[in-house]
Amino acid sequence: MNHPDEVIGLMVWKCGVEKPRAHPGLIDPVFSMDGFIDNPEPEPGPDYTLLKQGVVLLVAVLLLLTGGALVLFIYNRKLAAEIEER
Repeated sequence: MNHPDEVIGLMVWKCGVEKPRAHPGLIDPVFSMDGFIDNPEPEPGPDYTLLKQGVVLLVAVLLLLTGGALVLFIYNRKLAAEIEER
């Protein structure tokens, strides 16, 4: 907004602003437009660290249980085959 007179002129010409020419320029000169459209430092979102750790722990436990079940299944089949032989 380095040239407010030009901006007001464009508003009157292109947008058909019907207010007096002085009216669109009534913004307080101390008013800051920083961050109006784009906030360069957005607020941080929620922290999902604990949830991520819980999911990793759950996956690790499930993998261990699956591995243990697989080992028991293999030994059970070997034992059943050995019992069949006798």
